[in-house]
Amino acid sequence: MVVYARASTGSSSRLGVIVARTIGGSVVRSRVSRRLRHAAARVLPTGGTPTEPAVDLVARALPGIVTADWADLVKDLAAAVRVAQHPAR
Repeated sequence: MVVYARASTGSSSRLGVIVARTIGGSVVRSRVSRRLRHAAARVLPTGGTPTEPAVDLVARALPGIVTADWADLVKDLAAAVRVAQHPAR
């Protein structure tokens, strides 16, 4: 999975999911999209507060995501959120 993240200019976090046909058939693509949305719901901040700024994420699925562990998906998305909220200066 490739994750593009940045601090949001809006007041709430957003998620975009890209799952190409190379991932598999429609059932597999839907399952991957659903898993990514649910994993993001666990880690995305709900509102833009000074301590937890809102984040915009775009997750692009790669073929290995079909067999990826749930905990790894959540961990990778959480890391992307942390980087977007506090970029290196």
